[in-house]
Formats: sequence, structure tokens, C-alpha cells
Amino acid sequence: MSPGPVINPAALEPLFAPWEEPVKHRVKNPQAGEPALLINGRRPSQLVMPQNLRAAVRDWREAFYAGASDTSQILLNHWFGRSHRRHTPAGEEFEFRYFYCQQEAMETLVFLKEVRRLEYLSQIVAGFGGPDREIAALGITEDEDAWSRYAFKLATGAGKTKVMSLAIVWSYFHALRESDSDLARHFVVIAPNLTVYERLKEDFKPPGGGGGYF
Repeated sequence: MSPGPVINPAALEPLFAPWEEPVKHRVKNPQAGEPALLINGRRPSQLVMPQNLRAAVRDWREAFYAGASDTSQILLNHWFGRSHRRHTPAGEEFEFRYFYCQQEAMETLVFLKEVRRLEYLSQIVAGFGGPDREIAALGITEDEDAWSRYAFKLATGAGKTKVMSLAIVWSYFHALRESDSDLARHFVVIAPNLTVYERLKEDFKPPGGGGGYF
């Protein structure tokens, strides 16, 4: 009987906490049978624009969200600048922190829309698309540029619904508190099937009880 696959437990150890910015990553060792190599720094994206956006958002974060409205700064610091205390159904208290990918998604949305005021794909490509960004921006069609659209790409289980709820909260309070805001106060959430619909109803249920938002 042939032995089963050998798993190196060390390869399963996390390199940073879920709420921390990635500071290391593993790559395959060129020598067969040897452990993976540990590389300092975040795993680079194969696309230029995400790389440039990540760097710009990091610089903006380290500058204490300069240029953002008071509402945006208050919300970003409240969500991501500290831990939160929550309670289990049994009443036990525990510490809660948002994942770094959730933080970066919201920061990027606020940075692009409020601070840089980039509404369309051609503008984002021209700003962060790399050495040929201006030429690439000219290739964006009118249909592709017809609407202002932002998307969050997060791994399964990383909390995309939570990011969606944070985006709604940000837009609502920005419209409520900032006199020059053009953000929305009313929202449509589209569920692709009944399973997701039922889960969304739970996700958007007020924690203290009462009528649902959904």
C-alpha cells in the first residue's frame, strides 16, 4: 500500500493575522521536495493597475486619509482603526476585527470616488494603468464608460456582503452629513437566487431586533 501525501504543517501556518496587511508570502521552491520559500512583502498582482492602486491607497492610509471628508474619516477610523467587542448568542464577549481585504476594498472605494473623483473606467485606467495608461484609456468604449461601476473582488468567505453593507453605510451617512455629497441614500440589493436572498435577510437584520432593513 503506497503512503499518502506528506503534508508539511509549517506550510499551513498563517504569516500574518487576517486583519493585518500582508507582509510575507510563500513561493514554490525551485528544488523539488524542498519547503516553499518565504518572501518578504505582499504577493504581487499580475496586473499593473491593482499594484498601482494598492500602493496609492497605502500611501493615503498612512497619510491619515488626507483629503477625505469628515464623515469618511470618522467611518474608516471607526471600522478599521480599532478592535470591536461583540457577543456570542450565549452572551460571551469576544474581539472582532474586519479582515484586511475588507478594509482595503472600502478604502479603495472612498479613495477613488471621493478623494480622486474618478467615476469611470477610462479615468481609473488613465490614473493607474501603467506606462501605457493614457493609450489604454483611449481604448475604453463609450458603452464601457457609460456608468460609474465599482466591484469588490474578495475570496470566498472573506466577507463580500459585509463590504457591501459598509459601502451602503458610507454612502448613506455621506449623503446625510456632507452638504456637497452626490452619493445615494436609497439602495437596491439584488440577490441571484433564493439561498443568497435568505442569507442576505439574516445579514441585514438589525442586531438589536426590530424591523428588518431588507
